[in-house]
Order: sequence, then structure tokens, then C-alpha cells
Amino acid sequence: MMTWIWCGVMLLSLIIEVVTVGNLVTIWFSAGALLALICSLLNASLPIQIIVFAVVSATLIILVRPIATKLLRGEVQATNADRIINQHVRLTKGITEDSWGELHFNGTTWSAASFDGKAIDEGVLVTVLAIEGSKVIVKAIA
Repeated sequence: MMTWIWCGVMLLSLIIEVVTVGNLVTIWFSAGALLALICSLLNASLPIQIIVFAVVSATLIILVRPIATKLLRGEVQATNADRIINQHVRLTKGITEDSWGELHFNGTTWSAASFDGKAIDEGVLVTVLAIEGSKVIVKAIA
């Protein structure tokens, strides 16, 4: 009886893994169910099967998932927009309390707003703190 249940758990978790397209969510439960199935075929008691399932699944999630996720994801490159964050850039148009300024970075012109709402003069070197919509939020470098 338990062999069919472990087969069902294994099959269901594999189906969920395929549906979630490689997010490595339930594959670990499939491995735990496989080892519990083997225990069931070897006539181990139900508590032993459950412990094997839980320990194997938890161990794989804790130890193997981070490594596998990193290997499958590969090297993540920041998008062009993200590359501007934390950069030091000179304002090409000053920021006033009433209007955004401008700056150029990697061939792109960005609208710029001061993070504290204060004016920053043209030509001042600023640090880009964040991107909000189509503008960057900047802070003057002291």
C-alpha cells in the first residue's frame, strides 16, 4: 500500500517541478519519496519511511538547492539600467525644487531628481541611488 503512496508522491512532485519550469521547488521531495519507496520495498516500518522522506527532502533542500540554483542560474548580469545605480555622474542640467535635472550615462540621458528634494547645480558630481520609473534619484557628493 505505501509503495503506491510513495510512487504517487514522487510522481506528483515531479509533475509540479515540470510545471514550475525548473524552479527547483519539489524535485527534492521526489528524491525523498524515492528513498522512502525503497524503504517500503525493504519492508521498513511506516515511521522509518516517513523519517527517511523528511530527512532526505530537508537535507537536499538545505544543502543541494542553493548550489543547484546557482549553477542553473549562471552569472547574472545587471541590465543596462541597473548599471547606473551607485555610479558617480556629473549633472548636465541642474535640479531645482520645481524641475528635474539631467545626466548622461553610457550614451543615455536620464532625468534626475534629488533624493531629499533640494536643488543641485549643473556640473555637480552626484551618486545615483535608485531608479524610479523613468528618472534616477541622486545625491550630491560632498
